[in-house]
Amino acid sequence: MSHVAVKLTLATGCAISTDSLEPRPAKPAPIQAPNISTELPRWLALVARDVVVTWGFPPNPLCIALIERFRDAGFTPWWFAADYGLARTRYIAREGQHATRAYFDPQIQRLQQAKTQLDAIYNNHSIETLTQAGYQAVEQIYQTITANILP
Repeated sequence: MSHVAVKLTLATGCAISTDSLEPRPAKPAPIQAPNISTELPRWLALVARDVVVTWGFPPNPLCIALIERFRDAGFTPWWFAADYGLARTRYIAREGQHATRAYFDPQIQRLQQAKTQLDAIYNNHSIETLTQAGYQAVEQIYQTITANILP
């Protein structure tokens, strides 16, 4: 699943450190995660108590099962939401029309088809992270999430 983007955020108090676990050609990440597999949730749970994983995944059975493993490892799944039209406009600006039609639009269609299953996994844990004003600050996302999870 090399197309999967996983972002690890370690949050301790007010300090937030972010590092991408997705392989990048520029430089290797200082944190070496296992391959994205059924072991990743357990490994991340061992890294730190406060870990946020962001992952743009295709809603297929393998990835849905992995999200469930994250939940089973003690993670609280949160859906990072945005208005479809706004997200599409931002994607076009970043990736172009061709990539939008080839990747973004089919992904949105798959997500819409899996909405009932995804709603059951995320259990009303949703936060709007992109608005007309721009992306919500990481600190605000962290505050929203931590204010809405049980100790």
